[in-house]
Amino acid sequence: MRATQPRRSIGDIRMGRHYGAVEYDRIYRRRKPRYAAEALETSQRYLFQLTLDTLPAVGRIVEIGCGTGQFTQLLESRGFRDYVGYDFSAEAVRQARERTSLSVQVRDIEKEPLALQAGDTVVALEVFEHLEDDLALISEWPRGVLCLFSVPVFDAPNHLRWFLNEADVRSRYETCLALSTVLRVDSYRRPGTAPWFFAAGRML
Repeated sequence: MRATQPRRSIGDIRMGRHYGAVEYDRIYRRRKPRYAAEALETSQRYLFQLTLDTLPAVGRIVEIGCGTGQFTQLLESRGFRDYVGYDFSAEAVRQARERTSLSVQVRDIEKEPLALQAGDTVVALEVFEHLEDDLALISEWPRGVLCLFSVPVFDAPNHLRWFLNEADVRSRYETCLALSTVLRVDSYRRPGTAPWFFAAGRML
């Protein structure tokens, strides 16, 4: 139970359970209005905006866990074209293709490794906490790849890990990424809760 969990090294403590593509298909169908909202009208507004502001001016953007394409649509509206988004939920990808002309594909990145190049930027918003072995996935990427990602400050049934503070985030991810930024990010809908850490770093 949560009350018995140690209050340190949260990023290494298993919390919830891994949800599969079929479960996410059901979630996206059931909560379609929530996932149909424009990116800057969601709780993640500040997270999306910070990620957008941190993106380099050139190079391919590879988004993993793109969901229904909220961030994809935002990128397209700002003129980004060199982009590919992946999600293992066929329903999420179907909805994403309804809102953007950028490339969005069904792919389980835990089973099908990404073909990345040193100049690529990987965007992984609310993704790593859902993966069985996020570090193994990241460690396969080539040196120089920039990764912009978020991790939660809160537990949830489908979170395999969450993080109490910046030190926890750095302790886990600086084993493979040279993190230049780790920031708490507020919720647009619930000011003052700051439910995410945003981080940026290049592969070592």
